[in-house]
Amino acid sequence: MNETGGPHSTSPWARAASASRIDPAWGWLLAGAALQLVANGRWVLALATWLAPVGWLVFLDRTRPRVGVPAALSVFVLVEFVAWRGLVPAPGMLYYLIVGTYAVVYFLPFLLYRLLASRVPGFAATLVFPCAWVGLEFAFQQWVTPYGSWFSIAYTQPGFLPLLQLASFAGSAGISFVIAWFAAVAAYTLRPGAGAGAG
Repeated sequence: MNETGGPHSTSPWARAASASRIDPAWGWLLAGAALQLVANGRWVLALATWLAPVGWLVFLDRTRPRVGVPAALSVFVLVEFVAWRGLVPAPGMLYYLIVGTYAVVYFLPFLLYRLLASRVPGFAATLVFPCAWVGLEFAFQQWVTPYGSWFSIAYTQPGFLPLLQLASFAGSAGISFVIAWFAAVAAYTLRPGAGAGAG
């Protein structure tokens, strides 16, 4: 029997080790950020565009909103500052204002996913993110920004023939929807207990 006398009690050393253990969710944030650097902007790897949102979504799924949302938003904005450097023709602080605005707007679908997807039953929850992405992207490009669809993720897939055929009747929004939906489905399957809760 240890000092506290309980059969399930732990030593102060064990409690300290447990408290210092890094939450694996932060690994998903790191993965999302690393992939985001080459998902759109100065460096583009087409596959990264599909995979980067998965890291952000899984991280948001596995953290409390008051912790996960500010952390993800901060990292997302910083990554975009790096990814678009040299491409946006704006000097000094104007560059950070433009890219920061775009980053916040393009983070909103992730925020809506975190706030709403858990309230939608079953597989239908996977539609929250792509619908939010396409809706916000369309509204922002049509009525807010003078740069049009310049930042759209649809332009990262020039060599993917099936998506180009989709664009012939669904436009760039169709490509964005498919990419975002893929990420949402992947995040859904990675939720703890997703298989048991399906039905």
